[in-house]
Amino acid sequence: MSMRPDPSPVAARRVASARPPLKVVPRGPRTGWSRRARRRMVVVGAALFSLAVVFGLVLVHVRLTTNEMRLTSLQSQLSQAQEQNLRLRLDVAKLESPARIVATAQQLGMVSPPSITYLTAVSAVSAVSAANSAGPASP
Repeated sequence: MSMRPDPSPVAARRVASARPPLKVVPRGPRTGWSRRARRRMVVVGAALFSLAVVFGLVLVHVRLTTNEMRLTSLQSQLSQAQEQNLRLRLDVAKLESPARIVATAQQLGMVSPPSITYLTAVSAVSAVSAANSAGPASP
């Protein structure tokens, strides 16, 4: 590994003397105008940005108001539909009532039966066991 030795102060002076000395550049008329133009551009840019922000806020507010009106309309439609559903359920309950059915049947000329006979179904296993316990059938 070879390490490079630090440059000597003599070499540093040679490099420094090879460069031309630095000078201050005097202000010209264009430099002042550029600063003023830059300031104007910054002010105009800030004003345009502010207007864009305000316009954006107004747009958001209009959108929110529109959505709020739509929501209010939908809520009123919902309440009307719920009221109609309640009325229809009440109508169905009235139409299903046994008293109304009997009254309509009587208006159509139907009469109540003198007696009611209920028939019950007997399962096959219980019918066979009942027949065996009764005895043989006579011819």
